[in-house]
Amino acid sequence: MNRSATLIAPLVLGTMCECLIWSWSQGEAETWNEGVRLAARYSGRLSFVVFLAGAGLHAKLRESEGSDKSIWLFATTLFAWVHAVHLGFLALNIAENEVELVPVKLIGGALAYAMVLLHPLLVFRLTPQAFYHRVHYGYVGFVMAVTFLARINGDFEGAEPSWFHGAGIVILGLLLLRWLRRWWSSIQKA
Repeated sequence: MNRSATLIAPLVLGTMCECLIWSWSQGEAETWNEGVRLAARYSGRLSFVVFLAGAGLHAKLRESEGSDKSIWLFATTLFAWVHAVHLGFLALNIAENEVELVPVKLIGGALAYAMVLLHPLLVFRLTPQAFYHRVHYGYVGFVMAVTFLARINGDFEGAEPSWFHGAGIVILGLLLLRWLRRWWSSIQKA
């Protein structure tokens, strides 16, 4: 896959997916505001799935030096794009549904968004073994886990907890355990 295709194709694919989410959400909802809320919710779920794909590709590339990074660039670009659209849906949801914001949570989320948007630029500039990538996946995964926990605890007005959030916590927990096991193995070898 050439470099321009790995930058343009994810934008096209992500736009198509987000348009489908928007259309479905508005079709399922009884009101405009509920449609906006559903679009924000389901675009976030799409972002999580794409995040997992990018994290998996990163782990695979770290193990095999000299591999082609174009598929990883595709995944990171797709994640950045769908997460940027998700941010737009969130902003619209906040405005339309008068959601109260918590400044402390905004700081952590803003940092995660900045890292997500910056990441595709760093994929070809840094090796897959670069520490930044682990910080990126770790921190963004942490912010997603905190968001899932807040949903499970009922901290989001107008949104019921769902099986998706429990599954997300389990998946992120398993990824953390895998990372800790690999980290411990590397310490033992040293």
